[in-house]
Amino acid sequence: TPPFALFTPELFEQGAAYIRESHEGCYRTFSYCCSVFLTEGVLVGVGSILYSCIIYFALGTFPQTAGHFFFFLLMAWAIALNSVLFANLATNLSRSMEIALLIAPLYWLWNCLVMGFITQYKNMPVYYRWTYWLAYLQYAFYGLNLNQFQDELWEMCAGLDMGGEDGTGEITLDSIIDALTNGNVSSEVGMLMDKVQGTLEEATAFTFPFEIKDASCSAENQTDVPLPNMVEAYLPPGNMLNTFLPLLPTFLNGQSDGDGEPKPVCDRLCIPVPGEGLLDMYGMDVNANKWNKLGIVVLFIVVHFILLCFSTSICKRFEKR
Repeated sequence: TPPFALFTPELFEQGAAYIRESHEGCYRTFSYCCSVFLTEGVLVGVGSILYSCIIYFALGTFPQTAGHFFFFLLMAWAIALNSVLFANLATNLSRSMEIALLIAPLYWLWNCLVMGFITQYKNMPVYYRWTYWLAYLQYAFYGLNLNQFQDELWEMCAGLDMGGEDGTGEITLDSIIDALTNGNVSSEVGMLMDKVQGTLEEATAFTFPFEIKDASCSAENQTDVPLPNMVEAYLPPGNMLNTFLPLLPTFLNGQSDGDGEPKPVCDRLCIPVPGEGLLDMYGMDVNANKWNKLGIVVLFIVVHFILLCFSTSICKRFEKR
């Protein structure tokens, strides 16, 4: 929405022309506002169609159905029309272009701050929460999230990170047994955690700003213990491991279970990502109706249009001719 401030100077010139012509009896306030609404509505509609066709299919995470697409398109149109109507409103209320360029961006910035993306409603100061319900972007953001995530489930998969190029880092039963019997438990656990983290980062296309192996276990009256060392502390003594671990491959060497079914194989790790979890992350009701949110955004269009008419009738008093 802030780019609408770029044509605020043009709106200011149009307002000056309206003031001049209205004193000549050429315009009525309501007819002028209706012409602004229809003109901007058509132009914004064309822009919303182009924007939706590009963004919706480019991201790849939106449901590929006609209903979801047209909801996104209608919401984009409603958001843009609200913004351009307020740009006209701010221009009419300003005695100078500098004031208009200040009022409009401040209004859009306030909408962005309280719409729920930066912080949830429950985390806002009590004395400031009421502004949450007055921001049209809050309802738009809520509706767009419901449209994208409600009743959706994604599988984020990646091949298991098996180690170095020469295979020395591959995770196998023999390599684990060898590490345990040679007293390299903590290093083997740390390497295993590194490979799990690498797989997760590949599946989510996100690099974690931490390493899982650096986690530590803490308790009262105890020095923090690194997680790999914690695992090593709970294993049996080394002489006991040397006794029974070499026999483990013999017991597990069968190619099938007792019922003749082949043992499962894991070549890829898949993480289910439910849309409800993403909605809950933003503090949203997973059962809310997205069309109700669109209806409220449309209601804001009516409110902004009424305020536009009121501000237009006032701006005629700024100049006599």
